[in-house]
Amino acid sequence: MTETYHYAYSTELQRYLEPLEAHQYSINSKLHSKYHFQCGEFCRFKLTLVNFGKEKFIQPPHYRSSTFDQIHEPGCQVVKEHYEARKGTHEVSQLWSRSESKVIVEINLIKGLLAKIKNSESLTNPTNPSEIFSLSNNTTKDLQVEKDKKIVTQHIKSLKKLIKLYLSYLQGEQYQFLDINNQKIDLNSYFIKLGVFKMITPNKIGIYYGQAKVYSYDKIKSPYFHVRFTSPCRTLNLREISPSVNINKEKALHRGVKGKILQLEKLSKSKKPFLLFYFGSFIEKEEQYLNFARKSEEILDYFIFES
Repeated sequence: MTETYHYAYSTELQRYLEPLEAHQYSINSKLHSKYHFQCGEFCRFKLTLVNFGKEKFIQPPHYRSSTFDQIHEPGCQVVKEHYEARKGTHEVSQLWSRSESKVIVEINLIKGLLAKIKNSESLTNPTNPSEIFSLSNNTTKDLQVEKDKKIVTQHIKSLKKLIKLYLSYLQGEQYQFLDINNQKIDLNSYFIKLGVFKMITPNKIGIYYGQAKVYSYDKIKSPYFHVRFTSPCRTLNLREISPSVNINKEKALHRGVKGKILQLEKLSKSKKPFLLFYFGSFIEKEEQYLNFARKSEEILDYFIFES
């Protein structure tokens, strides 16, 4: 259940405003910034008014969190209201289900997903010549690889909403994450936040996330995106290196990712950082780069991002 902010505290007018009222003030120039809102008078959780100052729009004006890396003040009234609003509501997905504020996570399926990702990585980037020959001549194995990739893609889509719930939890929303035996679980074991000088183990499968930027290069023979996490990380062999990948635009285009490509184009033009989740691992290249262990043809299937 996505948290909805029915009102926000305007730090410019020093009073609460509903989204449509705030939008009207933005049209009339009575408000000057879409960022001058917060959750409450005494909760400094920053909110942004979507469609601020715009007279034409597709989605109606609404508030959303300004950044993912912030936390509501203890005792926040809005958090309490969100908790109450979830009573009597339910959601079901392939890898998890939610009953009110309790989220049941199929941990074994997530472990299985990570195992399939690891397996597909090794098949995508074989290093043994005999393995390459074997893969190209084994129809049954090829079919199994394609089947596993489809399952991985479906499960990653299922995890997209779980990620939203997890981020809301990190921001102070009152969710409980439990396994199928009703025991509390720590999702930090599976979601690996990339921060400054975070130690990364190459070839270790995980669900990595952090702020990222994308750059678009079109005036060349083979146009591509360059995606890079903004925080420098390190390995045993490399220091202060930001994981990155070049994505050939033509090779990356396939069914189901057109929307992601359009979003990356938009993000590249805005030059603003966005929140990127990457399912997979990293590999060291030429003793100076830390790259995503995926090829252009498939990497977007392993991306989930929020702007």
